[in-house]
Amino acid sequence: MFSELQDVLKLAKTCLTESKGIDVATKLLVADQYNIADLKRIKSQEHCLKSFTNATELHKKLQKAPEYGKFSENMKAAICDRIMELNLQMTDDSQIVLRWEIDNATEKFATGIVESEAFVKGGFRCLKAFLTCGSHLARLLSIHSPVFKTLFFGDFVEEGKEEVELKDVVYEEFLDLLHIIYLGKFKITNRTVGHLLKLADRFQMERVLDHATIHLIQSKGIDVMAKRLLADQYNRAYLKNKCLMTFNDDTKLLRKMQASPEYDKFSADMKAAICDRMMKLKPQMTDESKFDLRWDIDDAKAKFSAERVESSACKGGGFQWTIALERRVDASGNPLNDTVDFSVHAAIDPKLGGKRLWKCEAEFIICLTKQNGKIYAFRSQDLFSFNESKSTYVYASNFLWNSLSHPVYIVQGMLTMQFLVTIKSSESEEISDSAKFAAPTNRSNVVLLVGDNRLHVSKELLSIHSPVFETLFFGDFIEKGKEEVEIKDVVFEEFLDLLHLIYPGTMTITDRTVLHILKLSHLFQIEHLLTQSLHHLTTTEGIDVVHKLIAADLYCVDELRDLCLKSFGSVEEITQQIKSSQEYDHFSGGMKVAICDRIMALTPEMRSREYNKFATSDALTQQSTPSVVVTKVVGFLV
Repeated sequence: MFSELQDVLKLAKTCLTESKGIDVATKLLVADQYNIADLKRIKSQEHCLKSFTNATELHKKLQKAPEYGKFSENMKAAICDRIMELNLQMTDDSQIVLRWEIDNATEKFATGIVESEAFVKGGFRCLKAFLTCGSHLARLLSIHSPVFKTLFFGDFVEEGKEEVELKDVVYEEFLDLLHIIYLGKFKITNRTVGHLLKLADRFQMERVLDHATIHLIQSKGIDVMAKRLLADQYNRAYLKNKCLMTFNDDTKLLRKMQASPEYDKFSADMKAAICDRMMKLKPQMTDESKFDLRWDIDDAKAKFSAERVESSACKGGGFQWTIALERRVDASGNPLNDTVDFSVHAAIDPKLGGKRLWKCEAEFIICLTKQNGKIYAFRSQDLFSFNESKSTYVYASNFLWNSLSHPVYIVQGMLTMQFLVTIKSSESEEISDSAKFAAPTNRSNVVLLVGDNRLHVSKELLSIHSPVFETLFFGDFIEKGKEEVEIKDVVFEEFLDLLHLIYPGTMTITDRTVLHILKLSHLFQIEHLLTQSLHHLTTTEGIDVVHKLIAADLYCVDELRDLCLKSFGSVEEITQQIKSSQEYDHFSGGMKVAICDRIMALTPEMRSREYNKFATSDALTQQSTPSVVVTKVVGFLV
């Protein structure tokens, strides 16, 4: 009996596989419901998921299928995997027919303009169709502008008039606008973009607004502050964000604001957006900062009898600098060619306090002042990157050591050197210092053992922030009452960052720390640090969206997951970013389901270069009053 049932099942599978009369979505639903794995991923290229050879076709098919809502999470994850394997392609049905049946045609045409619903064909959102009556120019303006539509065909005194006065517009500027919408080939330029944006905003011409915005984003001939002012005046949020994103450190942004006359014209909202951007950026101690490190060497001849001479520390550009001259030696310590190595040592300014990660890119011009006042100078060839582990720059010169004592450079026993420093970029970030927890204090009452490290902390303080610590220290566990408690499966440096955030201080969550703080906050159930970590992830631009999705997946943060997925505006964008990442294979089934759902919610869109041709075609504007209109569209979809 069992073998007979197996034969029936095998026969049913074969029928489903070979049948051309059953829709592929239905096959997938049957395969899903009855767990027919070989039907889901059959080797033949003619069936189910493997039957689709491009992602667009698969997306289009399943987006329309009512079966999609009945699929299990496993099936949706499989669909997502298949989409990621495939390439997006244009569909083959480039010639489509948009059929528009107009009821009560005579009555509707009496209004002067009739508008269809939006069509969706060929996997794209297509242009709305219009039929208009009356003056050709009035008809065309009404298509592009609801203001003109109301003016010409609404209940206003201008309705039916042969002449309509437009007030408060400059003739030449309005003529540019007409050229854009009427001729279609007239291009927006740096000269015209400002007044076209103004007129398009006034007359609510969304298409012209979009084109003007795109021109401003792409133009290199318009200052970013002027772009930002236009974005502010005409509420172009995307342009505003693009302009703000051009600044990657707060010093550049601040200097640009201070030097710009446009700043005083900004709205309160724009100023708030600028302030928000400055807060998100990493503090830059300096940018393009230039300063002079001057070193007067008294009793120079006597000092040069030694093999090395070093200056005292001096400050500049947020750093502490030390200059040294040293006779070059070989590996055995013997003088080599009697030449001089000039060196510069950089350290973080002690005033900043705390233990810090830092880096600085700088270039130098090294100068020696002669008796006659002239300067002998030589320049470093490349930028040098200083950081906490590589803090000394050495310039191997051809200058002879004995020449330093030559009378041409000695003035009243003194040799004067200058290092002209240009800092191209720099930044610093406070990092955790274990010294704070290295010894007992009057506020510590337990020692945490993390690997080979001992940390003196307060039970009560940790328990206030974490129910896990509260249970560990005061619950019915063997750790209760112990003077030393081992914390397993954590990285010492990461746990130290967590303690510095729990204890009052100046530490904040950064791009470097946010992922392990999120992990530890989740482990120890520290709600306020979880919230701060998620807020940082949702606002930072220093972490790519794929890594944010990984964090959302690992710690089941649906809000972050949905926010990241909503940032994708097209199917192409999702597949390009996620598909190119090696992390995709690490996503859970639930995340793949969410990605698949997002893909199904999106519609691929294209804007046509032929839109103007369509919008101004004589064939369209000369239609009379048919009850049924059939318009053929060939390859120009929006």
